[in-house]
Amino acid sequence: MMLKRALASGEDFGAYLLTPGHPGMVKTAGMLPLVEEFIATLRPDPRYMYTLVNAMGYSEFYGANSNRDYYGYNPHLDFNGLLHSPEDCGAHGEYSGWQTDPVVQSRVAKTWPFGYPSFYGAAVYAHHKNTDPNSFGFGDVVFAARNEAMKRIELVMRVDIDLAATRGHSAILDRIKRGERTDVSMGCKVPFDNCSICTDWDAMKQAWKGYDKKRHTSPGIAILAYHRTVKPIRGLAITKADYCSHMVEQPGVILPDGQKVFVYNDFPKFFDISFVWVGADRTARVMWYMGADSSPGMKQRPSSLSELMKGAADMTKTASLEVVKSAEIEKEVTGGLARKIELCSGSEVDLPFGVLAEFSKMFGAKTLLSTLGGLGIPLKPQEFHHVVAVGSPLQESISKQAALNNVTFMSSLPGSSDRYAVSAEFFSEKLAQQLLDLLDARSSFAPHLHQRLGAQPKLAAVSSRQVIDSTLVHGVAAEYNGYRGSLLKEASSLFPKYYSVVPVSAADMMKVASSAGLLLSKYTVVHWVSAHLEKVASADEELRRAMKYVMSDLSYNKLSGLGVEVCSRMDSKTNFLDAFKLAVTTAL
Repeated sequence: MMLKRALASGEDFGAYLLTPGHPGMVKTAGMLPLVEEFIATLRPDPRYMYTLVNAMGYSEFYGANSNRDYYGYNPHLDFNGLLHSPEDCGAHGEYSGWQTDPVVQSRVAKTWPFGYPSFYGAAVYAHHKNTDPNSFGFGDVVFAARNEAMKRIELVMRVDIDLAATRGHSAILDRIKRGERTDVSMGCKVPFDNCSICTDWDAMKQAWKGYDKKRHTSPGIAILAYHRTVKPIRGLAITKADYCSHMVEQPGVILPDGQKVFVYNDFPKFFDISFVWVGADRTARVMWYMGADSSPGMKQRPSSLSELMKGAADMTKTASLEVVKSAEIEKEVTGGLARKIELCSGSEVDLPFGVLAEFSKMFGAKTLLSTLGGLGIPLKPQEFHHVVAVGSPLQESISKQAALNNVTFMSSLPGSSDRYAVSAEFFSEKLAQQLLDLLDARSSFAPHLHQRLGAQPKLAAVSSRQVIDSTLVHGVAAEYNGYRGSLLKEASSLFPKYYSVVPVSAADMMKVASSAGLLLSKYTVVHWVSAHLEKVASADEELRRAMKYVMSDLSYNKLSGLGVEVCSRMDSKTNFLDAFKLAVTTAL
């Protein structure tokens, strides 16, 4: 038996907030009539918040998720375990009409062994803390439907407002009410999964023949019994320890013959739908809500960046804002592992800006930055701006509007400030526990970055942002330079903090890194240095030589020393990247 959950992706597949107004809301997200009819029956209740979410997409249309898990139609078995319903619940069965009657659905589906209707037995959690619904849950699923037009599963969740507050999750509901993007992620149990490359599908079909609904709760249980007692089935894994070489060494890789490495999950039983900080499945997020004392809907986006900056110029008597497009993207992709990491860093999903601002207010900017650093997560310029802008109304407004218009400050500006330098003494285990679901999406450390390297990121994402050239944000650029330098300088004391909150031993960590042909320090540095550049790294010969040194000669013991050298070279004429190249040149 394996526990599964959807992981983050940098791509967006058409899940959008619905226009305010109910009933008669505009169907900007392709709302299913069946769902709209159910929502129309709801009324505000002081005890609950109702939310409509996209729980997950069909893998045959959206692909396997970031953990290489596939849910949907399996052509090898001509079977769809995601959309499955037991025989006696069909249109002509004992529970005829179950598709349109939520009362019947809720009563019957809680006992279903697998498939999307099992969401009716799921609890609402935060960040997949799901070991006990009575201790950690704060809501349930009151309606589940398959949206064939959008190829996804939609849920209406009922969130207990008081219980959410008691368990420390009121901030999530506040984000929903403010209209901020709020992502969800499912959790399920599967009896086993099957490799897309090497599974013996004939043996699977033979094992299926032994299914007896009087003895087995599902065909999956019959197949598992055959695997254990009759003959092992090649490609079937009960736990991750059973994975074949394809999933161990090449997860997500497209092989020369065109086949992609992932695992089929044909019998998922869903028990968890969690609010998470960073995107779950590629479609999964909140689309609509009904509050306890207000009309349902979502807030509209605020005014434009140009309007904001016009007011800012009046306030500060500075020159008008000039928005400059970043350098033209290099079209030719060069080979090499360092280059692959550069592309990966450029295509990674943004962290939710509102969440960063909330944590900065709660814990302080240095604590947040240091804790993220201890988890191997360097911030992009936009994200950094949201953290350090807290407490300054002007900077908060600039950072929010910049995010809406996909612009950021010019991080290539020279200068350095240690105002936001990270340190192990500011690492917070309490905060780190709330950030763990960000690791697979953004951490530079071996178990997490190794998964993303197989996703074949798109080059266009590396240098797609615009930059703000304005004295209003030049100071932030200097602070960002100092922050990036301190990540390397404090690595020896900050990195070990990871083990205080993540249940992975140092030996296991290095084993994962070794299997990828990398050491933790080497590709972490490549990821940190190449991330969020304003021009493609391969176009800079000096930087390419620096990366080559990192990949060949930089040891973990030398990492902090390199950081000290980088920090010492940053001044009013030198930024972080130039200082890094100078420091490596000295080492060479």
